[in-house]
Amino acid sequence: MKFLSNGSHLEPNKPFTRLSLLLSLLVVAIFWFTNILLFTAKMGFSYQSIVEYYLGNEEIFRTPVSYMGLLETTHAHLFAYALLLLLLNHLLAFTTLSAGWKTAGIVLTYGSGMLDIASGWLIVYVAPLFAWMKLLSFLTLQVSMAAVIGAVLLSMLDFRETAPPNVG
Repeated sequence: MKFLSNGSHLEPNKPFTRLSLLLSLLVVAIFWFTNILLFTAKMGFSYQSIVEYYLGNEEIFRTPVSYMGLLETTHAHLFAYALLLLLLNHLLAFTTLSAGWKTAGIVLTYGSGMLDIASGWLIVYVAPLFAWMKLLSFLTLQVSMAAVIGAVLLSMLDFRETAPPNVG
């Protein structure tokens, strides 16, 4: 990832590095967008619709999410979040943003991702009020991921001479 910090990805003899990074960000951006579409289609953005998704609703014949359903979702999301957020935040570390912004991006993406996963368990096994945590953590995850994607993209497309950032 040194190429982001020293700008070598912008050199004319490194078009494949730049192309690979840009296409990776494009795929992540599409993933981000489809994640929002899935959340909207499955749960919606209201407290009641999230509670009904997890706890069911007899009037509309919606069954509650089972223990195995939560476990399978958690298992898949932990792996996906680990890889996705590692990629994004590793790229973020090599941008010219200040250490504070980098820390905020890393903490917000990982923190909201973990809260997003945990909130389903809390809705089912503790209290429906955790639906608010589900909604807030999902929105925070989406906004923070969009910010990280944008910061990395802008850093990659910045053709100005810049000093290598402090990645420590």
